[in-house]
Parts: sequence; structure tokens; C-alpha cells
Amino acid sequence: MINSITITHFAKRALRRIRRELNRLFVSDPSNKAPPTAKERALNFIRVQKPLTKILGPLHGRNPYVVEIDLTYNCNLRCKNCNRSCGQAPSEEQMSLHQIERFLQESFKQAAHWEDIRLLGGEPALHQDLLVIIDKLLEYRKTASRSGTITLLTNGAGQQVQNVLKQVPDGVIISNSGKKEEQAGGYAWYVGDKQEEFFIDFNDAPADHWFNYFVDYVNGCWIPVRHGIGLNPYGYYCCSCAAAMDRVFGFDMGRKTMPQADDLMLEQRRVFCRMCGHFTGRQVLRSAGATVSPLWRKAYERYNKGEVAKLTSYAD
Repeated sequence: MINSITITHFAKRALRRIRRELNRLFVSDPSNKAPPTAKERALNFIRVQKPLTKILGPLHGRNPYVVEIDLTYNCNLRCKNCNRSCGQAPSEEQMSLHQIERFLQESFKQAAHWEDIRLLGGEPALHQDLLVIIDKLLEYRKTASRSGTITLLTNGAGQQVQNVLKQVPDGVIISNSGKKEEQAGGYAWYVGDKQEEFFIDFNDAPADHWFNYFVDYVNGCWIPVRHGIGLNPYGYYCCSCAAAMDRVFGFDMGRKTMPQADDLMLEQRRVFCRMCGHFTGRQVLRSAGATVSPLWRKAYERYNKGEVAKLTSYAD
């Protein structure tokens, strides 16, 4: 016998399927393909407007099995367009051993199934306790997440970094970008017969453009879908880029406890995605140089003058 509960159940299933099918029309991860076509950009722009978002929900979800930990914002390079602002707003802020231990305690408590714990910076090899932190993570993996990976992302630049990397124990994946100079990360594609280098214009804030007035920033971007949540000395964030932005803008929005696996942290997306060039995924030729839009210019000026209040720490 068909009743209202059965009808509601099938209606919800149908709506979820419609949402999935519609979302396939839109660009999700620009790092997987050549720069989007004009048609793809137009479709994506329509999808993230408030009316459609209200019907379909956020375009991008979150990978609950990956966490990115910004161990330090100290870096031996000063790349323009750095999405941690290490070049634009240099700092030696770093996570403590106690904070790493607190993260592991919360992971045990929530029975988190981390498929990948990613260690980033800045340059993580400049953290004086990196090898101790790695040992703690390897011990955690033995008991809680045997199939998971621990990935160390490094620029591989300089003798000091190289010396540390030689001491990293087996069981850790080292992802070495192999940078030889101070440059923004990017992608190389063929445009016609010529290979061109592009990068996402991180410091071009969507909120600085009038045509984004009706955009709903809860849609987020591909980063939390692939790389999960972020953690830095000030707490948990919807992504690691947001974590780095908070130290520059000073909103102090870091969560002090680990979010549940289904928590998209939408209150943070509403704030940080307004400033993040990854939201629009605008790609420009490396030769054209990076944009620093007004919101970012003002934020960097305040930060470098020491006018941004210190954020409250996670765990310490």
C-alpha cells in the first residue's frame, strides 16, 4: 500500500538523482582538464547563483577521508600568487606537537577513517619537529588507519630542505613539486600546437566583481572534494586555503573541535570563498602575471602593518 511516507521517500530519491545529473553539467575541477570553454564557464556561473543553489543545494561537497594540515607558514620561497600567502604575508606561524597530539586524539575519538593525511606549508620541511610529527602519525596509522597514506608536500628547494627529506622514514609519500624558482603553481596545456602554462588567479577575489553579486558562496569549489578539510594552528576549516586566508584577514573562524564527516562548514564557505580565486577557477597565462584585487591588497597591507589581531589557538 502506498502511503505518504513512501511517496516522500521516492520523491527525495528522485530529487537527489536530478541534482546529480544537473551537477554533471558543471565544471568541478579545473586542474583535471584544459581551461574551461566559454560554455562551461557560463553553465558554472549560472549554477552558483542563489536561486539555483537554493533548489539544488551546494555544488561541491567534501571528502570526509582526507585532511590537509598546514604545519607551518614559514617558506624558503616567496612565490607570487601563493594560496598560503607565504610570499604576500610572510610568517613563521606553525603548529605545535601538542596540537598534533590533540588532532590524533580527536581522530581516535571520532573513529575518523583518514585515507590521506597531507602535510603542507609553507614548506613543511622547515618545521623543526617534522620528523617527530611524522613518527606520531605513523604510530597512529598502525592502530587506527592501516590502509591510509601520509603525504608530505614539499617544494624540494634548497639544501636544508633536501637534508630533512633524506631523513623522512619509509611509509611516507613525498610529493615534491621540484620548484627551482619562486613561481606560482600552475598547469601546462597545449593551446593549438603551443604548450602554455596557466595558473589559478588565487588573489582575484570574486567579491570584488559586481557580476558576482548574486553568487552563493556555499557552493565552494573542487578543493574540499579532493583534499577534504584543513587544519592549522587556529583550528579546522572548510579547506586548507580557507585556513591560510584566516590568518591574513583575521576573522578567527577556526573550529576548535573536529567537524563531523557530513559537515560542509558552510558558514566558513560564505566568508572565505568570497575572497578565493579558486571559487571561480579563473586561469591566466603565467606570462600575464597574477592579479591582486582590492580586498586582498587591503588585507595584505593590514597584515604587514601588524594590524590583524592574533587568532585564538587550536588546543594550546
